[in-house]
Amino acid sequence: MNILIPTDFSNLSVNALKAAIRIAEKTEKHQITVVHLYEAPYSSNISFMGDNTSRIYLDMEKNKKIISALKTKMQTFLKIKGIEKLNVKSLIIKDVAIEKITKLSKIGKHDLIIMSSRGASGVQKYFLGSNTQKVLRTSKIPVLVVKNKFNLSRKPKTVFVSDFKEKEAKYFKKLKPILKALNVNLRLLKIITPINFESSMNTEYQLNQFGKVYDLENAKKVFYNHTSVEGGVRAYCQFHNIELITMLTHGRTGLNQLVFGSVTEDMTKGLNTPVLSLKID
Repeated sequence: MNILIPTDFSNLSVNALKAAIRIAEKTEKHQITVVHLYEAPYSSNISFMGDNTSRIYLDMEKNKKIISALKTKMQTFLKIKGIEKLNVKSLIIKDVAIEKITKLSKIGKHDLIIMSSRGASGVQKYFLGSNTQKVLRTSKIPVLVVKNKFNLSRKPKTVFVSDFKEKEAKYFKKLKPILKALNVNLRLLKIITPINFESSMNTEYQLNQFGKVYDLENAKKVFYNHTSVEGGVRAYCQFHNIELITMLTHGRTGLNQLVFGSVTEDMTKGLNTPVLSLKID
């Protein structure tokens, strides 16, 4: 499994690295790529030859000093227990937007992106920071966002939240290898609201069919009543001490409001659970 970790070298970023180590240790073939993006220093040179032109150029001396300092930070960042036996490479790249990181040839193809995020309250959003939001909105591969400490148990209680429609459920196969590496105790969770009310028989049938298709017949099937999908997820996870939330996101409605919607600040009060998500077409 190839894992990509964009980092700013903060203490929070260490949580993302710990998560990558946990997953890589359980996969036979793996590659962890740690990337730091920076803005290179540029200067302008105004011409006094009468044409009032100016030239923008890379300040090589300043850039050299910046790269040297970043390499030192990268070396320090990678001094973490458990990483010495893993395949790890680091890259320092200039002038690339975070949402375009997966398209770089030097980055290559990856199966998972792991990013860290601060815990949020008040008007702060669930995934604090525009960089994480941009990656979540554009990435076509799964993204794991960890908050505060990443300290999952040996068999972490995990929910996969979905409406379990066939069109969306097929994307689950991209998440399954990650869940397997984390050795999760999986529950299939569907939130029933007044707007999307359906019979218990129909819900049970959907959950059981999903379990058969994806070889998850031993997974616990749960449907939970609440006034909203987002509120239901939050309430269920808090009450049952869920350690990892897994979900599909699309557009700016439904479950995606967990990430970007206006209900975010209510959803995340006291909720520091890591979220593994995949944007679907």
